[in-house]
Amino acid sequence: KMGIIRPHFAPVIRLYLQKKLPLWLGSDRMMGIVHVDDLVEGMLLAAEKSPPGEHYILSAPELPVQEMFALLDEKTGLGKPKEVPKVLVYGLTGLLEPIGHLLSWNPPISLERLHYVYERCVRIQAQKAQDKLGWQPRLPQVILEEFLAEEKGVMGG
Repeated sequence: KMGIIRPHFAPVIRLYLQKKLPLWLGSDRMMGIVHVDDLVEGMLLAAEKSPPGEHYILSAPELPVQEMFALLDEKTGLGKPKEVPKVLVYGLTGLLEPIGHLLSWNPPISLERLHYVYERCVRIQAQKAQDKLGWQPRLPQVILEEFLAEEKGVMGG
């Protein structure tokens, strides 16, 4: 048995399932979702088939966050979080950061963090591992469906 799937985005999905995620930032951002069992399989294949010193990227195909929420909406009927306009987010953050500095308070988001949400996106591909090792990770959509099924069992739904 694989056990409960605990992806790094599990807290976000749990908030969504609890209807506590009405807003989102940067929903066009790409996200890599890979199952831990697939990572283990990729590492074992590399150890078995690869020459020493060879490097591989182990990641599933990317999925835009908006597609993740569309799939979650399709499976649950809970709707999708509303996208907060980028200009509004930058404006509020630009206002809150100096206030936070003056009052020794940490605002919920910083301009540095926004840079990572909106401007910086590292794109990766696992094609080499797939071609040379025969590694075939689950699609992100499949991982999300498995996670929803596990959560439904845990939540008694």
